[in-house]
Amino acid sequence: MKLNRVALAVLLAAPLSVAVHAETTGLGLTVTPMVGWQGFDSSAPDTIKQPGSQVGKYAPYGEGFKPYGDVLGAIAIGYELTPSLSIEAQYNETRNQGSVHVPGGTINGEHDGRVRSIEGNFLLNSDFITHDYDGKFKPYILIGAGHQELNVNDKGFHVKSQDTIANLGLGAFYRINDALALRVEGRGVENTDHSLLDWKAFTGLQITLGGHKRPYVAPAPVEVPPPAPVPVVVPAPAPQVLTEDLKLELRVFFDTNKSIIKKQYQPEIAKVADKLKEFSNASAEIKGYTDSTGSRKLNDRLSQARAESVKSSLVKDYGIDAGRLTAKGYSWDEPVASNKTKEGRALNRRVVAVITGSRTVTK
Repeated sequence: MKLNRVALAVLLAAPLSVAVHAETTGLGLTVTPMVGWQGFDSSAPDTIKQPGSQVGKYAPYGEGFKPYGDVLGAIAIGYELTPSLSIEAQYNETRNQGSVHVPGGTINGEHDGRVRSIEGNFLLNSDFITHDYDGKFKPYILIGAGHQELNVNDKGFHVKSQDTIANLGLGAFYRINDALALRVEGRGVENTDHSLLDWKAFTGLQITLGGHKRPYVAPAPVEVPPPAPVPVVVPAPAPQVLTEDLKLELRVFFDTNKSIIKKQYQPEIAKVADKLKEFSNASAEIKGYTDSTGSRKLNDRLSQARAESVKSSLVKDYGIDAGRLTAKGYSWDEPVASNKTKEGRALNRRVVAVITGSRTVTK
């Protein structure tokens, strides 16, 4: 299958990504200056008639004029349609030399030329599969098409070729921060008018204006946890047997994608252990939570790991019977703050210990 047919098939499939991620945030405008190298296919076997040529014969990369590979300058202006799909308009120019050879001609030898192109491309990055919108390394595929002009006007040899080209390439971004990213790319370029396959390699610095696109997340209602009930002792005129109930909530917070307990929260876990020892018939549910970053499946596992981590600390570090503890992950359910802010997500990455039980006291 020729390159232009592959590019057409991917172009038709690209809007499917837009439908998947229709609601986004962030401006997503990009400007990318680049430098690189353009190589040319020299496989054309025959010469062809070029109207207006002083030599009368011309093959784009064959016997008429054969351009040499040379340094390429480019500038691309793009827009992120979704976190994973963007469109880009790109201008390329290389000033190079090439050899002229026409049987029976008098202008053979090396001549100066220029190749310019204007292209429109789609870029689909790895977020389409991984949903890792905060990751730094993002491979991508590129497909597109455009117009290329090869112009030679030197030493009595004058010829111009206006051609349609199709692009297919692979590349990667490395995001330094939300505004700057290094870009490396290689692509095949098919000259569809002459059935020639060229290539280009680029490196550049992408500048993003207004922040990258992010999936839209509806703000969650802020729920203020109720204060812990205080044990109530009912006074009596004479000594009697009473039942004292307890329901206590304590919190432990975690870093993004982590289930390791920080040392600063060990005193909180110790408080849970002390209450469980004081109330010998009490039990505790260890409830793990996450923020809304990542997939549901990933957060289900992460919230369960956080709950298990606190349960394990109570058993190993404080000697609490594992039979009195249950651990369960609730993913991003029951948020206590908005997941749109860094602070809100930090509050949602938590473990809550809910202790219920009673003890018998004599007054």
